Amino acid sequence: MFSPQRKGIFRIAMIQFLFIVITGCNTSLNKNVSDQEDSIYLPPTLFEKLTGTWQVEKRNHFEQWSKKSDGTYECKGFKVVGKDTSFYEKATIYPDRSNWVFENTVNDQNEGRPVKFISTFLTPSIVHFSNPEHDFPTDIQYEMTGDNTLKAFISGPGKNNLQDTIYFYFKRVN
Repeated sequence: MFSPQRKGIFRIAMIQFLFIVITGCNTSLNKNVSDQEDSIYLPPTLFEKLTGTWQVEKRNHFEQWSKKSDGTYECKGFKVVGKDTSFYEKATIYPDRSNWVFENTVNDQNEGRPVKFISTFLTPSIVHFSNPEHDFPTDIQYEMTGDNTLKAFISGPGKNNLQDTIYFYFKRVN
């Protein structure tokens, strides 16, 4: 049998052992939670659905979306007048930490510099990007309304500080 002194040492050793096990498990759990918070939520279904060429209804304006080998999505905005095609906008959607970034460059705006919008809402059919510091637009949204239809809008402060929203209804042409 164990002497009272050895029982005390045994109990202390067991308590230390349990403390190490519990602390180790807790650290492991915290690490996993932390890793999940730093990981990127990648819902490819919506962005995959964007790939292709989309035409704004009743206009000769188009957005052509493609997926690059690095997992980012790229858009070229262009219009067709007669036989002439002119590109006026390019955008990239890419992951950054736990958000998606919509980086947009429009010819003759912002001195040719891209403007970044951060995802604020994301479902399998809707993505909303926001940049409250930008003059106009401050918000951009894409919504898949069907396999071959897409509704988008840009919005932000307009005249007299009233919200101004411009809608775009697209149909897939390719």
